Amino acid sequence: NDYGINAVGVNGIVVDNLNIYDFGNGIYLDDVSNAEIVNNMIAASGNIEHGIFLFSASNTRIISNTITTSGTDSYGIYLTGSASNTVSSNTITTSGNTSYGVYLGVSPNNILSSNTVTTSGTSSWGIHISAANNNNLSSNTITTSGADASGIFITSSFNNLVYDTNISSLNSNDVRIEGVNGPPPIPSQNTTFLNVTYRLNNESVESGSTLTRQWYLTVNVNDGLNPLNARLEIYNVNGKLTFSEQTGSDGISTRFNATQYIQNSV
Repeated sequence: NDYGINAVGVNGIVVDNLNIYDFGNGIYLDDVSNAEIVNNMIAASGNIEHGIFLFSASNTRIISNTITTSGTDSYGIYLTGSASNTVSSNTITTSGNTSYGVYLGVSPNNILSSNTVTTSGTSSWGIHISAANNNNLSSNTITTSGADASGIFITSSFNNLVYDTNISSLNSNDVRIEGVNGPPPIPSQNTTFLNVTYRLNNESVESGSTLTRQWYLTVNVNDGLNPLNARLEIYNVNGKLTFSEQTGSDGISTRFNATQYIQNSV
């Protein structure tokens, strides 16, 4: 494949304010660190051609880019073997089959925030996390319309947090959490969704994998007219104390994360 920008083994490269069209991969960075990819317009139209492709990259910032792909197996942003990167405020659109908006493969400790991801092809997941642990996803808006095109699909990954995010998948599960059969089998565990909006009946969690669903909760304690300074204790369905504090004079608790359920099967 050809590349609009191709950099290997460098530190601190900056790619900004460019229009990159008609290349196999818009931007390809291999074995780089401390790079910045900011405010670019990138379009890829062929098959297996990605907007931004990071291989073995670290501490790289991908910020405020507009990315479109239209071929099969063509991802908007593709990270593999890459850790501690930030992907934020990008607008990503893919229309080909099996063309994910963002892919994290064997890529831990990354931040994905405030991205708008739209896919329309079959099996074109909005964000796919595979064998990638300890990633933080926040304030993303994900819309998919193709068959078998989940908004977020997590496989064989641990300790990923998704919060303040909206997911809408018109013809598939909004959320899929799965593992691989092995040997040995590797499920996806300790995935937490906090204040994430999607349709409950569009959630699929494979047996052995886990998803904890949480919401922000603030409690206002009063006697019907006046706030009360009171001891607040909240217990789960098993009678275990999960939150305890003394409210202030306004009767309002601090905000905390309340668990709605923990899902560990389909």
